[in-house]
Amino acid sequence: MFLFVLLAIYASDEISLFNSQGEPVAYIAEDLTIYLWGGKPVAYLFNKSGKLQVYGFNGKHLGWFIKGAIFGHKGKAVGAVKKRFSSYTSHEPYKSYKKDKPS
Repeated sequence: MFLFVLLAIYASDEISLFNSQGEPVAYIAEDLTIYLWGGKPVAYLFNKSGKLQVYGFNGKHLGWFIKGAIFGHKGKAVGAVKKRFSSYTSHEPYKSYKKDKPS
């Protein structure tokens, strides 16, 4: 399953992430950087021991990307791809231009 998710991310330009209300709030770019819808880079995905980990640009571990959802340390999903929703998701408006990643 991990390989499928990783290949889907690489094969796609960007993967939208939705909050619990089904609103688009962030997306995963082709380089595995997570951007807010307004273009601000906030985190990145990193493959560690066959699992996609989520790290902030401050180096702190934020959670895991598992089967299309991002889970925080308390075990709750904080965002997910459209296919993880059984209900309607909001329309995805145009994204802002990507801002530079922190150095």
